[in-house]
Amino acid sequence: MARQELDLFIDWFNTRAHPEGTLRASLSLLWLMALQPLESKNLQAAIGVSNRAIHQTGSPFEQPNLSREGQEHLYQALNDGLDVTDWLIWHLNWLEAEAGKANRRLQRDIREAANTPPAPLSSRQAQLIHQWRSDPALKMTAKMWSAQGRCSLATAQRDLNELERLTLVRRGAGGSKNTHFLLN
Repeated sequence: MARQELDLFIDWFNTRAHPEGTLRASLSLLWLMALQPLESKNLQAAIGVSNRAIHQTGSPFEQPNLSREGQEHLYQALNDGLDVTDWLIWHLNWLEAEAGKANRRLQRDIREAANTPPAPLSSRQAQLIHQWRSDPALKMTAKMWSAQGRCSLATAQRDLNELERLTLVRRGAGGSKNTHFLLN
């Protein structure tokens, strides 16, 4: 019977018929756990399928693992004869709260990034970037940087790699012998 139920679920899930998004994710989680409810590996697999339902809508959100409280709500829904209404309401409210937490963390990280001062450039790097801005189409090579900055080729390569890491420059097309950088 479990194999038939699993086949029925797979057919339902793959048709991507209504419902979509988080409602479908909640139903997927409950349905899969109804088949084999008591093992944590089944819960992890069910959460993975539930996240897939969310991703199919284009959302990057992933629900975290269910807390002990969430697991209790899930098992209560399973024990109540699969009247899914209470489960759906609880799970969708929980998903909304988790998405809110993720959004607040993201907003905090954005504020922190905006307030992080840029890495200081050496005087040589700052001077050469300033000169480079007068000809932004210039394809700078490590050899050119070395000559203009009066530094070794190895130092020029380190400078350019560091500027690339800081996204001030980008590597142009070409192989190792023809490596050049463009100003961002």
